[in-house]
Order: sequence, then structure tokens, then C-alpha cells
Amino acid sequence: MADQHSIWKDVWITRVILLPSLLLMLLGKWSFSLELERDSWKCNTYDGRVITVKLGDYTKRIGIDGTADAIKEAIKSAFRLRTKRAFWLEDEDNVVRTLDRDMPLGNYTLHVDEGLTIKVCFYEESEHLPVHTEDKTFYTEDDFRDFLSRRGWTCLREYNGYRNIDSMDELCPGAIYRGVN
Repeated sequence: MADQHSIWKDVWITRVILLPSLLLMLLGKWSFSLELERDSWKCNTYDGRVITVKLGDYTKRIGIDGTADAIKEAIKSAFRLRTKRAFWLEDEDNVVRTLDRDMPLGNYTLHVDEGLTIKVCFYEESEHLPVHTEDKTFYTEDDFRDFLSRRGWTCLREYNGYRNIDSMDELCPGAIYRGVN
């Protein structure tokens, strides 16, 4: 019985004490550190400059050690922003901040451009009677140009006016427009 007890003790020492120690010696120092905190392991994977960004219910930590474009792409990726919509960060004092590696560390709220929404009235070509209207939201000048070209229009015209609109900057939110060939 004593021999079985010593065998189990040797197995326990090998598995619990020696193997983890051997693994740590073989792996060497990793780029992250593990520290024991209240009987659990905590992994610190990043020691650079980090800001906390919140969009709705989602909060992400973003490293800001790169260029402004790299920070912008990191934010777009973290929050799955797959459009060309503009966005900006606002700090806790409601100050809009530029994206750069020298920006103050802290908590930020991410705001995404809501775009410019207008109503487009579609006509029946033969009788020039309005058929229906649709809400259309533009985020960039390219969106506006693509919308016109897909329909074969050169510009938009105010519904009750004669002013032609050929730039997104000339649009008025909520106004009604019709296409011009």
C-alpha cells in the first residue's frame, strides 16, 4: 500500500509541479505576461496607449500607437463599420477629438454620420403623374452620383420648383425631389 501511495505522489509531482515549470522554461518569455490574481490567471496582452470607445451597448479598447489612418481602420474593424460613412469620437466633456497617437487617453463615444435623407418622387413616364415617393439617404457625394447614374438622371429638381440640384451640398434634408434626364 505504501508503494502505491509513493507512486501516486510521484505522478502528482510530475504532472502538477514539474510539467508546468518545464513548459515555462521551454517557452521562455512571451510578449505577454501572466500574473496570478485572486486564484485566476489574467492575460495582459497590450501595454501601449489605449482608449476606450463606446457605440451603443458595445465597448472596445483601441490601441492608438499607429497613424491616424491605422486608428481609423482599427475603429471601423472593431465596430464592423463597412461603409464610407463618416464617424467621429467625442470625449466625456463632449469635445470632438481628432484621431492621432497623441490624443488624450480616456473614454470616448463613437458617433456615426446619419447621412442626409430626402424624398424622391417617381413619375410614370408617359403621363408625368407621380407614382410614389421613396426616402433616400446619402452619406457621401459618391453615393449621390451613383444614385443619379443608376437611374440615368443628370440631376434632381425640387418637386415644386425649377432649381436643379447636381451636388449633395445643395440638397435640403426632408425635401422632395424628382429626377431629371
